[in-house]
Amino acid sequence: MENSFFDKDNCLRYENRYSIKKEYVYDKKISLNDILEKVAVNDYKVLIQNVNEMKFGYYRDKHFIFNDGSDVVPKYLIQMRLFNEIEEILVLSNKEEYYLRVIKDEMNGESKLIETVDSISVLFGKLDKDENLLDGFVELYDAGRKIRKVIPSSIKSDYYALTTRSYIEYNKKTGQAGYGYYRYVDIKPEK
Repeated sequence: MENSFFDKDNCLRYENRYSIKKEYVYDKKISLNDILEKVAVNDYKVLIQNVNEMKFGYYRDKHFIFNDGSDVVPKYLIQMRLFNEIEEILVLSNKEEYYLRVIKDEMNGESKLIETVDSISVLFGKLDKDENLLDGFVELYDAGRKIRKVIPSSIKSDYYALTTRSYIEYNKKTGQAGYGYYRYVDIKPEK
């Protein structure tokens, strides 16, 4: 019998991996598109948190794709996460600047070996049959909470989960271990 992501063994995975974390600050005189042109070199799934909404989409070929056809409006942006299996770009926005944190899991001259824990969080809602969605999107509906959300996935499944990778750091004075930072990895359907 194939494992489901609801199974205990599939919800938490520990691994040592090479990773690098970099941080940048950009003045808002530079456009967000120009910043991402330099930093975002792959294709990503995207989670946008605006002052009035949260939405999922894609960033492909230097363009955002959202099911509703909208684009990113920088004046409403609070936080954005562009993520894939290799890296995450976190963008935080305030009145004067963009703060970017890039976490990349790969072995290169700057990376270090770090302990990580992947956790699986089930997204609320079950697949809803909506034919008005763009290819590569599905809609989840949580009837009990009356919440609908459109997420990026080209695979149809009843349930989906968000994989989050946490990076373990140690306090040199106390020896205490804890999660120093985390990133989103992927949204996957239940198998």
